[in-house]
Amino acid sequence: MSFDYISIAVEDTTPEGTGMINDNSLFLKNVPNPVRNSANINYSLPKEGNVKLEIYSAEGKKIKTLVNEIKPSGYNTAYFDASLLQEGIYFARIEFGTMVETQKIILIK
Repeated sequence: MSFDYISIAVEDTTPEGTGMINDNSLFLKNVPNPVRNSANINYSLPKEGNVKLEIYSAEGKKIKTLVNEIKPSGYNTAYFDASLLQEGIYFARIEFGTMVETQKIILIK
């Protein structure tokens, strides 16, 4: 089984460039995109807290909730099984505290 990877990471945006994770922003990046049948969605948290990660259709319909629980700080992974979905455009939406970010996912078969 092969996986495509979608990276969702919290990165440093401080002017000092300290390399520390900044809890004021989220960045999403799909690598590669398009996705075929499944993906590991990787994300990094600046501290422990409740994370909600959901997949939506292009029409805005919620397709799946991948994560809705407290996760530890650092790197985490959620599995996205898209094998039963039709080709098209989907969106991964992550919420952490007051931060919300959305990334387009192109699904091809």
